[in-house]
Amino acid sequence: MKIESLPSKIYSSIFLQDGAVDLRKATIDLILREAHLDVERSHPQFSAQCHPLGFFACRWLLEERHTLRLHLWSKDFTWAQEPGWEIHDHLFSFQ
Repeated sequence: MKIESLPSKIYSSIFLQDGAVDLRKATIDLILREAHLDVERSHPQFSAQCHPLGFFACRWLLEERHTLRLHLWSKDFTWAQEPGWEIHDHLFSFQ
């Protein structure tokens, strides 16, 4: 897999369990970069939303049909649906 972008670099590091990348720093850099870029200059396959369960969801579509997803929670987020319906299941497993 070619590492051409920061989302791809983070994904590869997690997938390959490669400790060479400081995931904390790379993730912070990625979020800061996206926060400071306008839509036209942002990663072309980036999307973000305020999820109804009360977290902020970021998603980067990567080459080879892979996706990097980042979910951020804060007690300050106020957009959670009522009732919460927090208990749910996924059709897939993830780490």
